Formats: sequence, structure tokens, C-alpha cells
Amino acid sequence: MLAANSKTMKSKIWNERTLGILRRLYPTFTSGDIADVIGCSDTTIRNKAHELGLQKDPSFKPTDYAGRYCGKRDPNTKPERERQRTENYRDRKNELNRLYNQARREKRREEARQYYWDHRDDILTKRKQRHQKLIKEL
Repeated sequence: MLAANSKTMKSKIWNERTLGILRRLYPTFTSGDIADVIGCSDTTIRNKAHELGLQKDPSFKPTDYAGRYCGKRDPNTKPERERQRTENYRDRKNELNRLYNQARREKRREEARQYYWDHRDDILTKRKQRHQKLIKEL
């Protein structure tokens, strides 16, 4: 029962769009941020990335944003690190918001297309009735 259910969940999460997002973002974003965009857990992101053979970019690993410490423990550099962390966070948050909104727009377009194809006969009939009504009024 669980295997069938988990297989159903995989097919709902992973499609060409979400795989493209994962491939594009995984090297330079945290798994938690990507999970927020796609709408699943960060463990799911890490497992799928491992399955696809994706790896983090070497320049990403030592950054503060990655959650790893880099540099010497000098108290004078702490404000600078905090400022850089805030700027990086802001930039990445803006990028994630842009990607999230793009994904939402794509989903809405797909839902509109699906609605049209599911109700196309009704839509075409109503359109034809409106045209006939306009012709009668003229």
C-alpha cells in the first residue's frame, strides 16, 4: 500500500517542469529553498538530486548561505559576514520568489488549458449562441 502511494506522490511531484527547476537551482540554492518552490520536503529534494547525480557547486559550499562556516573566527569580520549573508539572502529570496511566481503562472495556464479542453463543447456552444444573438440584433 505504501509503495503504491509513494509512487503516486512521485508522479505528482516530479514532472519536466519540477525536474528543470531542480536541475537549475540545486547547485547554488539550499534544498530547503528549492523545496519551498516545488512544494515538497528538503529530504525529497536531496534524494532526487542524488538519484539524478546532481551536486552542489564547489563555490557554493563554503558560503554562509550554505550554512557552513568559512574564514577565520575574527570578531571584526562578523558584521561584514552578517551584511554579506543578508545581501545573499535577499538576492536569493528575490530569485526564489521570481521562480515561484513563474511556476504559479505556468500552473494557472496549464489549468486554464485543461479547463478549456474539458469544457470545450460548452464553451463553443455558448460562443455560437452569443454570435447568433448578435446577428439577430443586427
